[in-house]
Amino acid sequence: MAADADRPVAIVTGAARGLGLATAERLMEAGYAACVLDVHERLMAEHAEREARDSDRFMAVLASVTDPDAIAGVVERVVERWGRVDVLVNNAGLNRRGGILDHTLDDWNAVLAVNLTGSFICSAAVAPVMRDGSEAGRQPSGVIVNIGSTAGGAQGEGSIAYATTKGGLHVFTKVLAHELGPHGIRVNAIAPGATLTEWVRRNLSATLDESAAATPLRRLGEPEDVANAIAFLASDEARHITGQVLSVSGGGWMP
Repeated sequence: MAADADRPVAIVTGAARGLGLATAERLMEAGYAACVLDVHERLMAEHAEREARDSDRFMAVLASVTDPDAIAGVVERVVERWGRVDVLVNNAGLNRRGGILDHTLDDWNAVLAVNLTGSFICSAAVAPVMRDGSEAGRQPSGVIVNIGSTAGGAQGEGSIAYATTKGGLHVFTKVLAHELGPHGIRVNAIAPGATLTEWVRRNLSATLDESAAATPLRRLGEPEDVANAIAFLASDEARHITGQVLSVSGGGWMP
């Protein structure tokens, strides 16, 4: 275990790049140790080099959120190294565009497995650790932040599976907040709008100007905008906030 046992610890899924990596970096700036996990082997190999340099504050694990045994192993490794888990960010996500006329059942099941079932698996793995820490009086108490989407609350054009799972994740957030609140664990969700990750720049470049013009703030989000919102929800400044879905969309979705 690291010498600084009072340092809070975060696990961020889908964190090889994009929103997940920006979130891990932001939480580390706030004083956290961070475990990042992802299924992208090449990118995670690069992060492994960082772990070798900064093992007391950073851990990189190649694992899928759809594998309960792998996730249980990740949580065990985190507790073994740092003695605690204070924050879980369920960021891992999959999007296969298409509607019911062209989606296959395999498409549907793949998106459901990562976006919704994966969030359940990770939350179930960390909840007992957070509960035990909270009941022992450790501060901060546990926090789970789910990454939903404006697609889960608006029309959800583009992907019936993606929009449905993100809407389900918003409901999952509220149900889990009720269940875990008595144990001192807060659960909230972020609903990003179009955000300028590498994937968005590469795959949606033709529609970026149109998407920006559709928001009241007339710009798209940056990964740091989402990361800052997550850092706030994880902080003691948000200690009386649970069961909420916070839109980080430049006003593109106002629930």
